[in-house]
Amino acid sequence: MDNAPAGQLHSREEWELMREIFTRLYQIEGKTLQEVRDILARDYGFTANLSASTGSSIPESKSPAGHNALAVVLNIPASPSLEWPLHSPGHLRSMELARSAIQNFFPPGVGLRNLKVSHKSDSWDLGRFYMLAQTISAYIATGRSGIALYCELQDLVDRIIQNKNPVVPTCILQICSRYWQANQIEVLQKLLEYISDRVAREHPLRLLCDALLYSLDFLPYLLVSSSRLTVEVASRQLTPEDPQTLSAQRGLHSALIATRDFSGALEVFTNVMDKEADHEREDINATCMWRLEALIRLICCELSINRLDDAECHLSQLAASLNAIEVVDGTVPWNLRFFYLDFQGELLRLRRDPMAVALLQEAHDLATKNCQSSGWWIVIYAERHLECALLSKLKAHLPPFPLPS
Repeated sequence: MDNAPAGQLHSREEWELMREIFTRLYQIEGKTLQEVRDILARDYGFTANLSASTGSSIPESKSPAGHNALAVVLNIPASPSLEWPLHSPGHLRSMELARSAIQNFFPPGVGLRNLKVSHKSDSWDLGRFYMLAQTISAYIATGRSGIALYCELQDLVDRIIQNKNPVVPTCILQICSRYWQANQIEVLQKLLEYISDRVAREHPLRLLCDALLYSLDFLPYLLVSSSRLTVEVASRQLTPEDPQTLSAQRGLHSALIATRDFSGALEVFTNVMDKEADHEREDINATCMWRLEALIRLICCELSINRLDDAECHLSQLAASLNAIEVVDGTVPWNLRFFYLDFQGELLRLRRDPMAVALLQEAHDLATKNCQSSGWWIVIYAERHLECALLSKLKAHLPPFPLPS
């Protein structure tokens, strides 16, 4: 491939790979050149600039020929070579496959609003699939055998294939985020290959799995880009406030956490919480649990970027909510109690308070006592967090600890 000419960040061949994407954005979707340039930079990592010698800005007027407009944006001469169909190799191919898959999960004219997002993972195949995938990741991370659980996960694949719910791509992308964080790309590869082999070539789930498989070395960026696209498509096909869209934003939050963009994750999730405040779930208990889970994610982001005062304030809100639940129901779900203890322990650890170890030990004991096999990742996470706290007592600088997404 030729080197980029002076004043350009990319070569002619690299820019030519963007032809199909540019044509779709500019001619089909009707975006301005400035909007196209912004999308190329944000979603594909390509910076389109005009000649440094002209100092001119990108015009907003439309050219009748998409390839000529591309030449203007990319500062290369219009060429007949831009007319022939392009099959983008490498990561661009992955992005286009992911785009096609996600758009196919949100077909226009289909009653998507009738497809609800369930919050009961034990009775919902997709929720069960998600929890099992997380647990397998945790088992492997500590040298435990996850073969039995992996077989159970494979048994669920056929049911997932039949699921037309648009939350499916968000689920797959969140699982990928989890495995990336756990440095288990080989296991993820086998899972994606298994799913891909079980579905028809044109099935959107296969397109998505293939996109991820083509760019495993590029996975974090692809997860963020695909998650952003899912949010955009859901907002357009449904509404920005629809539960499907908000679930997609939660998926984007997980992808940003996987890339350690905690500030971006906090911004996304603050927006989600504001919109979810007006939504009711299946019943009052589901609504309460969903909002508490959102508060837990918010605290996670705040602790990750050292906003300790904000985290402490929200931990007080969480404690008050848990006390209210105990007054009404006589008990508190153990997993909510666990995250309160765990995050309170992390707050103390970051402040070098010696009481952190006792709280994290209590959280670990609580998880060990209550976890079933499908939630064992919480126990393994608690083990690691306790080890980190013990290590922190011996270090001059605090070792970072990856909080769950």
